[in-house]
Amino acid sequence: MLVFKFGGASVKDSNGVKNLTNIVRKYSDELVIVVSALGKTTNALEEILKLSYEDADKCRRKLENLKSYHNVIIKELFPDSEA
Repeated sequence: MLVFKFGGASVKDSNGVKNLTNIVRKYSDELVIVVSALGKTTNALEEILKLSYEDADKCRRKLENLKSYHNVIIKELFPDSEA
């Protein structure tokens, strides 16, 4: 069994996700794959939580930006799907 751990910087965009896929496809062993949150998602979520107590409008904008960031990656990975 092989264990792979990919940090957020390595999956910050669709190219990073594709690279991860190419790496693990090279192995026929049983794999355990651990993937961190994309890019700076964890930091963004912490900021969103803080803003939820301080400024609802900024919180909504930051949350919408995070959603858009993920949707761009989904659309690049799956261009024929509706993200």
